[in-house]
Amino acid sequence: KSGKEKMIQTTDRGLEALKRYSEIRERLLVEATKVSGLSQGDLSDIASHLRALSGYYEQAARSAATL
Repeated sequence: KSGKEKMIQTTDRGLEALKRYSEIRERLLVEATKVSGLSQGDLSDIASHLRALSGYYEQAARSAATL
């Protein structure tokens, strides 16, 4: 702990698990998007909209929590 912040450190085993998880997730995502028939540009546009909507949702949730 450093002041109010909690400090963590990853292990080699943890980094390897994260790498395997990332590779599997990427492979599954690529396979799923190929099946969708959408172009890379369409997928990029959709991802951009989803990021924006996620931000709006998080802001609304924070606002609602303070009412």
